[in-house]
Amino acid sequence: MTNEAEIMQAIRHYRHDYLNDLQLLHGYAQLGKWDKVKEKMNMYVQKANNERELDQLNIPKTSLYIYRTNWETNNIQLSFSVNKKVDIASNSNIDESLKYHLEELINEIHFYENPNELIIAELDMELETSEKLNIRLILAHNFKDIVKLTEKLKNKKFIADIKENRNDHLIINWVEIERR
Repeated sequence: MTNEAEIMQAIRHYRHDYLNDLQLLHGYAQLGKWDKVKEKMNMYVQKANNERELDQLNIPKTSLYIYRTNWETNNIQLSFSVNKKVDIASNSNIDESLKYHLEELINEIHFYENPNELIIAELDMELETSEKLNIRLILAHNFKDIVKLTEKLKNKKFIADIKENRNDHLIINWVEIERR
């Protein structure tokens, strides 16, 4: 984000989502569905913990890209998890590289999506050392041509491994390494 208007836009999106979550809880409480209130509260706490872990990775460009993808695209739901054993070096270029690679992948999959179906994407990040971040992106969607998409993605130099399973899932693995 480069200016105040963009920052305010992000805050508005976040507040909108937050108020929707509160309204849902309020509705379940009014109906006396306390099991649903508890279930949603646990989900929201987990979501907040995931966001905190993402923030602690010190990858602001990637973090913002993830949040904006969820706010600005109607056809993709991008969740994430972080397994952090150490901290990323404060002057790391992993952030720039990871954002670029995510953007490249998301743009590519849009060519093969069925526009009336939601793409469920799960991004798992494991910080192995302060200079090495293991990435797994799992995509659940009925892609138009999953074979062609897989071939296209295999040609990306940063991708270490890509698998397709029987449930229309693509599992893409790569490693982001600090470049000096």
